[in-house]
Amino acid sequence: MKPRKILLFTRPLTPPWDEASKNLAFELSQNMEGNFFVEILTTAPFAKKIKAENRLKEKFFVQINPNPIFFSPQLNFLAKIKLLHRLFRINLNADLIHFLFTPRSLTSFFFQLRLKFFKGKTLLTMATFSDNQKKIKTTQEKQSKKWRKILFFDQIITQSHYSEKKLRKLGFKNVQTIYPGIDLEKFSPQPKNQEVLQTLNLTKENKIILYAGEYLRLGENVVDEIIDAFALLNKNPKKQQLDTKNLRLILAIRLKSKKDKLKKQQLIKKVQRLACSNKIIFLDFFNQMPELYRLSTLNIFPAHKMKGKFDIPYAVLEPMACAKPVIISDLPILQEFIKNNKTGLVTKSNSPKSLAKSMALLLKNSSLRKKLGLNARQYTEENFDIKNTAKKYAAVYKKL
Repeated sequence: MKPRKILLFTRPLTPPWDEASKNLAFELSQNMEGNFFVEILTTAPFAKKIKAENRLKEKFFVQINPNPIFFSPQLNFLAKIKLLHRLFRINLNADLIHFLFTPRSLTSFFFQLRLKFFKGKTLLTMATFSDNQKKIKTTQEKQSKKWRKILFFDQIITQSHYSEKKLRKLGFKNVQTIYPGIDLEKFSPQPKNQEVLQTLNLTKENKIILYAGEYLRLGENVVDEIIDAFALLNKNPKKQQLDTKNLRLILAIRLKSKKDKLKKQQLIKKVQRLACSNKIIFLDFFNQMPELYRLSTLNIFPAHKMKGKFDIPYAVLEPMACAKPVIISDLPILQEFIKNNKTGLVTKSNSPKSLAKSMALLLKNSSLRKKLGLNARQYTEENFDIKNTAKKYAAVYKKL
């Protein structure tokens, strides 16, 4: 039987893996089983690497065609033109197009224009759904009409039941939830890496609080809250019965914009005024995230908002997979997969005192850390294994 051709319409699928949609799309192509011919959009060097690796595989899960249409890993203006050029080619040469973008009105207009006479099927994976981008009082019927123009796809996949419920409320029936998957062999419990410890000027005795998030997009004052909470931990350790001598805070935050750089500069000045300034480490980019998670004692993700961000952030899933306890804020979407005192701890949003209290609890209680870490690992095995995610997508491809 002739294989069905799937076009993954995505950002450039090439390192650095700095976007979760890139991770998901590439991992799907590598773990998919079935009679499919999958085209992925990448760069020339990475296309050569994929072809070489696939030749060495004894078993081909699917046929993969790496199409080197991009010149860099960045989704810049030129890359967007290349994407549109690929979509508007006379012969699309696909039975199904799988979009891994959160669409906007203009992009959806172009997509519909091109696909008006497309005989194949379309699938959209939505990392998040925000139905209140503009606070305009409209009826549910008008909201539904507006979103139906944008979300014209044959099938919609959400990455949380939270977003699925929102879409169903607007009248969408062609929607289902498939959790994003991660490589559970890559992100797994392992001993601390001595070389990484030395690189960061740390020792095995250090207890590390890790924040792998953003400076501004999770809330303008999120990192301020983290630093304030850390300062509270160090303020009166004897009263809290807490040994802070070897305590460290690592802020592993990528700089994505000029605003990020400005915020970082402001925070460095703030930290310099603190007595615990020598215990706070700023990391702009670290390409060994599994090793960094393994160094950590606990991970924190006290987001103030998730608008425009993925419903289920990898910065929470990945440490969970490494059997590390995680503290999140009490946003509803985050509580879909972090259950308080079971798979992690939930703290009050925008409250340094509450965050400090939760961190102190875990730092003092090794048995609780172990319990939450093991539960978190089991939860990711049951819900976020990329192999199971790939099987679910293969079933959707087959249905369409």
